[in-house]
Amino acid sequence: MCWTWRLLPRRHAQGWWNGSGYVSISPGLFRIRHRDGYPTAQHRLGGDVTRGFYYALVSRRVQVRRPPFAVLAFPVLAVGLIIGAGLGHLFRRHVVERLRHQITGVTIIFALTPAIIFASHRAEMPALDRARRETVSNTVFLKAAPQEVWANIQSIDSIIAAKPLLMYFGLPVPLRCTLERKGAGAKRTCYFENGFIEETITEWGPPYSMQLTIDRTNMPGRHWLGFENAAYELRREGSGTRLTRTTTITSHLYPVWYWRYFERLGVSSEHEYLLRDLSNRLNR
Repeated sequence: MCWTWRLLPRRHAQGWWNGSGYVSISPGLFRIRHRDGYPTAQHRLGGDVTRGFYYALVSRRVQVRRPPFAVLAFPVLAVGLIIGAGLGHLFRRHVVERLRHQITGVTIIFALTPAIIFASHRAEMPALDRARRETVSNTVFLKAAPQEVWANIQSIDSIIAAKPLLMYFGLPVPLRCTLERKGAGAKRTCYFENGFIEETITEWGPPYSMQLTIDRTNMPGRHWLGFENAAYELRREGSGTRLTRTTTITSHLYPVWYWRYFERLGVSSEHEYLLRDLSNRLNR
């Protein structure tokens, strides 16, 4: 038997987090798996409790692979498994033990388990199919005129700055960005250590505004976030410039209260790395 936790629908596959992995529970199989090359897993407490309940009844083995995904998902998995294991223990103690010699009762219990799991999955589907949008912004003050800052954000030859903590745990590291030409409609490509992102400029307002849409993400591994657009806003402030970098992402991860923090932290870390490099070059 196999029940799948769903991370995002197959049609929402753009993103940057290398989050492949699985959790298996035997003799039944409880695993995070992939279909058509993309992850199909869900993270809802109700599903956790149900699967943890089944785990407590029939299994003693848990296996986790690929740390980046497992580290983030573990607290949600752990809460569900602990609650489910507790309920399973009480159920075995007060129900199964009484029905031990009643073959019909035991058969009914185990026959209903897949139905309960399936029902919990169906109940969660409406919420999982609705994309959430999150907008993340970071700013930096640069001791340079807007024209000089503008020249440094169109294309980037190299990025040299202290890496945020998450980049040591799987967050992609940007290397450089190229711009085919200047103006709206131009293509901009940003290269990472393992892949690239293609963008199209939708608004070109030198030296104060540049907005882009993300057309394609080519990263190794599995993707659990989608990028929609990005923007650079420059504002003269005294003798320098206030630069704001904004990115809008889409996500189907639940529970929202848990995953929103990591989503925003990941995007903010990418911003800070880029802005730190600009600060090193222009704030000398």
